Amino acid sequence: MIAHREADGSAEIHETQVDFFCRAERGTATLVLRGRGAGARTTAPGELRGAAVKGGERKTLNPATSSTSRRRSPTSSSFAGKEFTYFVIKVDTP
Repeated sequence: MIAHREADGSAEIHETQVDFFCRAERGTATLVLRGRGAGARTTAPGELRGAAVKGGERKTLNPATSSTSRRRSPTSSSFAGKEFTYFVIKVDTP
């Protein structure tokens, strides 16, 4: 799917999916992966959201890079600029 954001994202934890951030179409973002989801609460079956990811690994996502989230591991994003458009593939995992 193509996603478009105009503000920093909250921490997301997917119980049954992995995200492949394949390519940025516009803008640059910093992903924070594999830390702890602060204040995470269930928002839908298999989906948790929290205020932020504490600790974790920071990766820059731009047109030349890609990244992968892990199942049950928090991911959040912040943006350098006013908007960020990117391509992400969501894969169901056992």
